[in-house]
Amino acid sequence: LVEISLTIGPKGGMEDGACTFHEEDVADTQQEVECEDSNDNPFAVGECFETFDKLEVAVQKYEEYHFVKFWKRDTRTIEAAKKRMSRPLKSQLKYYEVRYCCIHGGQQFKSQGKGLRNTWTFKNNCTAHISLRANENGSALQVKSVSFDHNHEISQELFKHLPQRRQLSTAMREKAANLLQMKANKKLVQQQIFQESGNVVLLKDLSNIAAISKKGKSKNDLDICVSLLMDKYGCDVQVYSDDQGNFQGLFFQDKMMKEVFEAYPEIIFVDATYKLLDLGLPTYLVLSEDSNGQSEISAACLLVSEDADSIKWMFNTFKQCNGKWETIRVVMADKDLKERDVIKQCLPKAMVLICLFHTLRTFRREVSCDKLGISSGQRTMCLELLQKMAYATTDNEYTGLYVQFQKSAPKEVLNYFNESWHPIKNEWVLGLKSSSGSFLNATNNRLECINGKLKQVIDRHSSLEDFISKFFVVLTTLRTERDHKTAVMFQKVKAQCFQQGTAESDYAKLLTSYAAAFVLKQIGLVSKVKEIKEDSDNQCYKVKTSEGEVQVTEFDCGCIFHQSMLLPCRHMFALRKVLCKPLYDPHLCDNRWTCVYYRSTQRLFASSSASSSLAVTTSKPKDYRKLSQHEKYRKAVVLTSELASVASGASSIHFQRRIKLLKNLIVHWKNGEEVSLVEVGEDSLDESCSDMVSDEEPSNKMELVMASSEMPETSVTQGSSSGQSPAVIQQQSMTTSQSSIDAVTQWSSGGHTPAVSKNLGTMSSGTKSREPLGIKMPVKIKKRGRPKGHNLTTIGLPCKKRRENSLCTFSRLHTSEKKKVMLNWFVDKSVAQDALDGKLIEEEQVECRPERVPNSVLDENVDVHLIRSYFTDDAWLIVEDMRARKAEFTSWLCCTCQHDLHSQASIICESCLRWYHFQCVGITAQPKKKNWFCRSCLK
Repeated sequence: LVEISLTIGPKGGMEDGACTFHEEDVADTQQEVECEDSNDNPFAVGECFETFDKLEVAVQKYEEYHFVKFWKRDTRTIEAAKKRMSRPLKSQLKYYEVRYCCIHGGQQFKSQGKGLRNTWTFKNNCTAHISLRANENGSALQVKSVSFDHNHEISQELFKHLPQRRQLSTAMREKAANLLQMKANKKLVQQQIFQESGNVVLLKDLSNIAAISKKGKSKNDLDICVSLLMDKYGCDVQVYSDDQGNFQGLFFQDKMMKEVFEAYPEIIFVDATYKLLDLGLPTYLVLSEDSNGQSEISAACLLVSEDADSIKWMFNTFKQCNGKWETIRVVMADKDLKERDVIKQCLPKAMVLICLFHTLRTFRREVSCDKLGISSGQRTMCLELLQKMAYATTDNEYTGLYVQFQKSAPKEVLNYFNESWHPIKNEWVLGLKSSSGSFLNATNNRLECINGKLKQVIDRHSSLEDFISKFFVVLTTLRTERDHKTAVMFQKVKAQCFQQGTAESDYAKLLTSYAAAFVLKQIGLVSKVKEIKEDSDNQCYKVKTSEGEVQVTEFDCGCIFHQSMLLPCRHMFALRKVLCKPLYDPHLCDNRWTCVYYRSTQRLFASSSASSSLAVTTSKPKDYRKLSQHEKYRKAVVLTSELASVASGASSIHFQRRIKLLKNLIVHWKNGEEVSLVEVGEDSLDESCSDMVSDEEPSNKMELVMASSEMPETSVTQGSSSGQSPAVIQQQSMTTSQSSIDAVTQWSSGGHTPAVSKNLGTMSSGTKSREPLGIKMPVKIKKRGRPKGHNLTTIGLPCKKRRENSLCTFSRLHTSEKKKVMLNWFVDKSVAQDALDGKLIEEEQVECRPERVPNSVLDENVDVHLIRSYFTDDAWLIVEDMRARKAEFTSWLCCTCQHDLHSQASIICESCLRWYHFQCVGITAQPKKKNWFCRSCLK
């Protein structure tokens, strides 16, 4: 803008006076800048806008150029103005008058709270505004007053973070929602949006977008789901309902699932996963293991309740859909005794094994201090022995541990174990259940892995439609991965170091890679078989193994590996080597492990069309039965939700009265007492309560009274309108008679009443119209908190990762911590806290019984005089006298068994200074580490 003239001298330098500034050019430049400013600020007083749309465009341009934001503070529409004036007004103006204010002003913010919450606002009394009104002829909006004096900081970066500027366009919101639906990382989505749109998007904004995208999708329409399963995925569908038309279960299986089970029916894994559906339905999966050690889903089922009737319906439906169910040898499950009995009834030829993980978890849940009335030390000792028994590899090892358990375990734990676990030891002991043909599977980890993959894709508490769609997404992915491994197996050849014609080479060609790895390992272990004895009586041989002495022939062996895998073991190879028989014999291997059989069962080499069918099973009126805890919760949560809704609709006075009534009810129930609800008249209430009754409330009131055995089990006496005869709704105590135990019941199809199956006919997948099923779906249940015990092992012992280096010995505690610990020895915790706050401990507050004070006060590391200042003189005399008496007459006892310490070796916890027997804490010798801590302190 400024002209600069330079004159270059002969030597390349500038001559004097060569640089010239023209003042007239500078003046012209200033006029141009002022002209540009006026264009960027079109809101000078008197300026007009022909339409409201043009005004909005001008406001938006001004906001983006000057990094401020305005909002419409006051408006009067054209329609409202025409009611008071007769002059014409242009309809495109939309408003007769409008006032824009800065978002930091426009009105005074007045907090209505008491300052207890952190409240923030944009309102800061900013005076910037733009006021417009229609001109005299009503053809345009004219600026009447304007002010751009802001009292806050203005910058481009601050402007980007305003909520209005962080809003995304419709296309960008849809893109973000799609990315979040595919479980994309929110931070990466945030960066991508910023690069494409320039908008500053917070992580909470992305969470809101994801939540909004899910709204309106939760329909849980059974008819839509059945159509989806049959028409899109070609499944055979079975629906289970009760006689009242309430939904009870949904079983579905496509053609590939059927083919998998038909090819590999020897073992199935059954387990349920939870919290995938907002209806609270557990998802049961049935899994099979193929020739290459891969897991394949054979069936899926959704059940409302996990009672015996529902489990029985699921397995009966599975039998109807799969003809080879009689060839099942092993079922790996984790259910309680009742449900395992149902599986045994449905599959009488199969052996039901209990998953090792669920076995340990059941021990942790049932062997508790509250249920069995044992101490924490006894519980820890019992759990350690039970864990060793679960991992026992032989019957002899189990028997030895069982004898030790009989000597050490309390009577309550021993009775529970002998009643529930010892008679079925072949179903849960690791070494004993391996000989049942489980293919060396001890747990349901295969199913747990599938469940984990489902939860990665399916959101928690999804609708039924969303669950089905995403379930088959996961299923398709799993099948693609399995097909790829199959293709690689038949396309590639593993580089072997074995020569052609050897047994290793022949087995590698005969078997799948998974089975061949087991056989080659057994051949390599032949040298470890030391002694083979001939048993002429039984026409076989005997071999000493880690499992004991087993019988072995050329084609059979009694060891765990052969019985479980149906493959030749090291003992058979060693015997054939002694008898000069060839190690390779294809008849030694079960046909399921061969490559030829594996290829004939793979979907990669065969394709066929699928058809679907639908059947509905309806149960007859059911007998009463007891409910499980989960079923009780589902029924109670519906009523309590309605109760909360009704209670919250009352006035404040009546709401407080109802809350008090509910609290009293909870207290009685926690104490094991049964109460009744009595309807009384208005005059029966106290005067203060009757004065607070509002007009909209009914005159009759309810009171809680203790239940008595004289009252009938359920009696209702309806009073008159005057309230002279109260209505009594009474339920007898559940602890007094057997009939009261059946008070919490529901109709069940168990017992002798069979279910009636009503087949609606077979429908092809191309059916366009289908009659509604007319089955009512269960209600949604509220989300519950995260499970406890995340820092414990499966059986309930502290995790090994929780080391004691976070603990500190008593001698190394800070003085203030020592004082707090010692005060708790002599007084209650509340009194100790008051003493630490400055209040002296009186004589009557000190514990006077020596047996109630721990022997830790006599430890050499304890200096009781540190807490002298917290006691009065009289109170301190009691403390010294009691300590002297304990030192003179004390008997040192184990804190677990309460027996004399001198009877056997013992150890002290360096944190709580308590003594324990070696046997009571599960150790046999003095630990090598310097400091030892008990289980209580480690928790």
